[in-house]
Amino acid sequence: MRLRTLAPIALASTALAVVSGAVFGLTSWGQPQITHPAAPPTTTASSEPIPFVLDADPLLVDADGAKVFDVPIENRTGATVRFGPMTCACSCSTSLRDKDVLEPGESTIAHLTVATAGRSGKQRFRCHWFDESQRVWSAEVRVELIGSEQFEPSSITAGSVLPGVRIERSAKLVQTWKVGSPPPPAPALQLSDRNVEVELGEARQIQIGKGLLQRITPVTIAVQARQQGG
Repeated sequence: MRLRTLAPIALASTALAVVSGAVFGLTSWGQPQITHPAAPPTTTASSEPIPFVLDADPLLVDADGAKVFDVPIENRTGATVRFGPMTCACSCSTSLRDKDVLEPGESTIAHLTVATAGRSGKQRFRCHWFDESQRVWSAEVRVELIGSEQFEPSSITAGSVLPGVRIERSAKLVQTWKVGSPPPPAPALQLSDRNVEVELGEARQIQIGKGLLQRITPVTIAVQARQQGG
């Protein structure tokens, strides 16, 4: 599939390509950003932390932007433990437990509700609490958040373009949907700058984790400088 529009472009220019609603920026600076929550407050615990980690399958970020993760917690201390309030490292997270007192060998669930809207890439969400012995317990979720349509990378560097010189850069449009759902429409192209040439390559489809499918379409973007007096 080839969609081409070509015209000269001035030495300094910023263009936007819109492919099926996903906006790609051609700029002088910028790279994809992965946002991680801040580190939890320091504590004065009397022993090593007791962590519990859930490695979740990749998650498609829905319109409501919220997801509940269930992290199993087990008492392996050999004694009864009583838990205090939970504190989360990121304001995007809230949490609760099914039980606040565990006998030896008993388990409970820590439910972490995460606001995923506006986030993408590999993320970590962590909540912690103390028991009556001032030991630190924690529940952590590691997950990759994926938007329904996104460019990789989200922006590229064109650099200085000399008159008569053509510069090409490559990216890819990634469209993601749930297994069992209809796929999104094939990419459609719009350009905010007629001085940029964009070519869409042949797409391929892969499965991500247990529940997601992806269509990956190569994108080639070319910039050509305006000749003197052109």
